[in-house]
Amino acid sequence: MKIRNLGWLLLFVMLATMVLFASCGGGDDDVTTFDGLDEGDDRDGGDESDANPIGVPIGAFTVAGGFGDLRGVAVSQEYVYVADSTTLYAFDKNGNFVNAVAAPATIQAVAVFPPATEMDLPVEEGYFYGGFPVIAHDPIGGVGYLRIYGPNLDTMTTREDISHPDAPKYITLPAGQVIPPLSSGCWAQVNNVYDMDIDRFGSILVTVDLDVVCTDPVPDFPRSLQILNRFNNFEIEYAGPRYCDPIEFPVPEALPCFHRAHGWANGDMGTLGIDTYFPLNRTDVRYTWYTGHFNLLRDFVGVTWVELDPFTDPPSYTTGAPISNSFGYTRVIGETVGNAPGSFNQNPPYNPDGGLEDQDLTNGGPSGMGADPLSDEIFICDPGNRRVQVFAADTGAFVRQIGTGARGRSGSSFLAPSEVAVDLEGNIYVCDVSDLRVIRASYPDRSYGNIGGTVRNQQLNTPLVNATVSLGNELGTLALRGTNINGDYLIQNILVGTYFMNATKFGFDSDTTTVQVLSDETVRVDFNLNPNLPATVGAYTGYIIDADTNLFLGDVTVQIVGTSMETQTDDIGRFQLNSILPGTYQVVFSREDYVTQTRDVEIFAGQTTDDPLIQLAPLPD
Repeated sequence: MKIRNLGWLLLFVMLATMVLFASCGGGDDDVTTFDGLDEGDDRDGGDESDANPIGVPIGAFTVAGGFGDLRGVAVSQEYVYVADSTTLYAFDKNGNFVNAVAAPATIQAVAVFPPATEMDLPVEEGYFYGGFPVIAHDPIGGVGYLRIYGPNLDTMTTREDISHPDAPKYITLPAGQVIPPLSSGCWAQVNNVYDMDIDRFGSILVTVDLDVVCTDPVPDFPRSLQILNRFNNFEIEYAGPRYCDPIEFPVPEALPCFHRAHGWANGDMGTLGIDTYFPLNRTDVRYTWYTGHFNLLRDFVGVTWVELDPFTDPPSYTTGAPISNSFGYTRVIGETVGNAPGSFNQNPPYNPDGGLEDQDLTNGGPSGMGADPLSDEIFICDPGNRRVQVFAADTGAFVRQIGTGARGRSGSSFLAPSEVAVDLEGNIYVCDVSDLRVIRASYPDRSYGNIGGTVRNQQLNTPLVNATVSLGNELGTLALRGTNINGDYLIQNILVGTYFMNATKFGFDSDTTTVQVLSDETVRVDFNLNPNLPATVGAYTGYIIDADTNLFLGDVTVQIVGTSMETQTDDIGRFQLNSILPGTYQVVFSREDYVTQTRDVEIFAGQTTDDPLIQLAPLPD
C-alpha cells in the first residue's frame, strides 16, 4: 500500500478553507515559558488549586488506587497511554480512563506507532499499526521484550490491524526466528531493556544489554541499540560498525546486527529519543536520534542520525558515523554538570529523608525524552534539577525549562520527572514518580468526537474486508484503520473540526469525502466502493501469519492448483493474485519449516475474494 500524497495535496488545496481549527503546536511562547512560577514551593504535596500551567484541567488521567511507579507516557491522535511497572493504561484525550492491560513482565517504556508513514518509498509498504501502542518490558527467556497492542487495549473486540474476531489482541516481538542462535548453537539474548522509541517509518529502536550466553563477559554488548525493521518483519537490523573482536569473539557475518552506540567505552545509552515523525508529508528519510549519556563528570545527550535506505530490498538502516570528538556523537546537548540552563544534575533527586525520590533513577543526568511533533523541539527530563528542559532541534540550544526546580507535587514543582511526551495540540505529559502531570497548551474547553461507519461493495452491497480508511487534515494523515470482517471501522477521540477522509481497497475505485467531527458524538461516515476489475475475471488477496507467534509471514508460496498462477507473500504476509477466471479452486500455502495448508477458494467475476487471516503452523521440532 502506498499513501497517495498527491491526492491528499489536491484535497488540502481545495478544502483548506473549510478547516475550522489550527493546531497549537508547541503553544505561544508567553504561555509555555514556565520557569519562575511559584518560587519557593518545596512542599511534598501542596494545593492542587494553585493557579499554574502544571495540572490536569480536564479529566483525571488517574486510576482507582493510583498509578504505581510510572515508566512512560506516549500519545496518539486518539489516546494517551500511561505505563507503570506492571500495567499499560489508556485514556481518552479528555483524561477519562478507557482501558488497562497487565504486562507479561516489568514495563520499562512505552511508545506509539505514527499514524501513517506518508513516504513515497519505492516499495509496497503495507502499514497496519498506525496509532498502536507498544511497551518494552523485561526480557522473557531472552527473547521477547516488546508487545504491540490495539489502540483501545480492548481484548474482547476485533483487533484493528488484523480485522478478524478470533485473532490475538497483541503481538510479541521479537520472536525466536528474529534472533537466531550462533552457528555453535549459542544464543544471543537480551539481558536488560532500557528504553525504546518508534521512528516515522514504523520501525522500533530499543536500547538493551545484549549477551552471547556461552561467552564472557556478561553482557557482551552493554547499552546496544537494536533496530527492529518494520520493512523486514521486525527483524533486527544491522545499523552501524561492528564492535565484535574478530579474535576473542568471532561472529558469523550472518548474525543479525548488534550495534554498540558510537564508541566502545563512552556510550551509556540508557535513555533514547527520536525527532518527530510529523508533519507526515515530509519526504526525508534521515532523522535525528538522541541518547542519554553518562561519562565521568559529564552528563549530556548524544545526538546523531539514522537514515533509511529505501532502495535496498527490504529497506535498511544506517547510522551516522562518529566525528572527531571524544564522545563519538555528531553533536551533544549539555556538556557541563550543574543546574545552569542546558546542563544536567549529576546526582539523582533525593527526598527529605535521604532516600531516592524514584527508585529507578539511581544515576543523575538526562532521563526520558520527547519531541514536539510540530516544532521538533526536544524535551528532556532533568530529574536531578526537578525540571524538564526544552532545546532547539536544529542547534541544541537551551530554549526554556518547565518547573522551578523546587520540590513538590503541585504548582510548578516536580519530585523527579522521568518521562515526557508532547501531542499534536502542544499538550505536554510528564511522568513524575507516580503522578502524571499534564500541561495543556490547547484550550481546556476543547472537545472530541468519534467517526465510524462501514465500507461496502457498491455493486453487490456487501461489506468490504481490509479496506483502508484514512483520516487527515493539513498536517497529514492522523489515523488509519482497516475494516473488519463486517466492513466496519471506528476512529475515536478526534478533536472537533473538519477532516478529509479516504477509503481504498485493491480492485476498487477509492472514495473521498470531508467530515465535521462533533463534540461527544460518533459521526457515521459510510463508503461505497465500485469494483474496477474486468467483468470477466476476479482476484484473490489475503494475509498469512505464524500460528504461534502471530507475526506476519513473508516468502510463503501461494499456488492455485491446476494452473500456473503462483505468488509469494511480501514482508508483511500479504499476497495478491489477479486475473483469475471465475470458479472454485484449490489453493496451496507452503513455506519451509511450516505445515503446508490447502483450502478451497471461490472466485467471482469482477470481484476480489479476501482471506483476512491465514495461519500457518510451524513444523514440530
